[in-house]
Amino acid sequence: MQRVGGATITYFDWFKYGFPPALIVTFLTWWYIRKVYKPERETILGGAEHVRAELDKMGKVSGAEMRTLSVFILVVALWMTGSLTKIDATVACLVGVTLLFLPKFGVLKWKDTNRDSAYHILIINGGGLTAGELLLRTGAAKWLAVSVFGALGLVGKSSIVIVVVVMFICQFVRIGFMGTTGLAVIFMPVIVSLAAAAKMPAAALALPAGMIIAGFPLLMFYSTIPNLLVYGTGYLKMQDFPKVGFVLCLAAVIIFSLFAMTYWHWLGLF
Repeated sequence: MQRVGGATITYFDWFKYGFPPALIVTFLTWWYIRKVYKPERETILGGAEHVRAELDKMGKVSGAEMRTLSVFILVVALWMTGSLTKIDATVACLVGVTLLFLPKFGVLKWKDTNRDSAYHILIINGGGLTAGELLLRTGAAKWLAVSVFGALGLVGKSSIVIVVVVMFICQFVRIGFMGTTGLAVIFMPVIVSLAAAAKMPAAALALPAGMIIAGFPLLMFYSTIPNLLVYGTGYLKMQDFPKVGFVLCLAAVIIFSLFAMTYWHWLGLF
């Protein structure tokens, strides 16, 4: 459960609006990537037996692993039921981290965490959040939103047109951003202000923009950390990502736009 522009967005809001179009794009992505990059073989001989052998080597699930799993399930449950318990995502995460560090129950030690933590990621995210907060407090977000609103000729346009334009911009502007978090924290204050300028509920723009930003970072190899990990294997070249990413990113905008004009409209998002 999060508050955006005075509106509360719950887990079930995300699920209700985002799951149907995301499911379609997921299957489309799987089909298209297999079409462009045909697999060398459909099955690996002895693959299932190898996986079972490796699992047997790992032995039974340990107590520490069970405790970690229970904490994970608890955090997800708190996240999903935030609209009922009034516990937001931040508190749920803090509860999980606290449990993992508890003596005798927890499985983490500070010296191990301190040694292996990626503090540069925390600094980047913190910087992005600070920039987003400054955009709101200084009024820069409102100024940018009004400027964009006028420059794109959105004055007087319907809510659906504005949603489609915002999703298109959020999808393809990522070519200049590394990762999804930085893009989200910089853009969300502007998007919320744009909703106010268009006299729309903040959630009506924040939800589709957030879904596009977080769900389909397929355009470039630096669009999200998993892309970097795949690129780091050496099996893909830089141009392989936009080769499939441009088509899939455009398809995602089209599919989500169709849902905006029908399903989301029927549910009363705007």
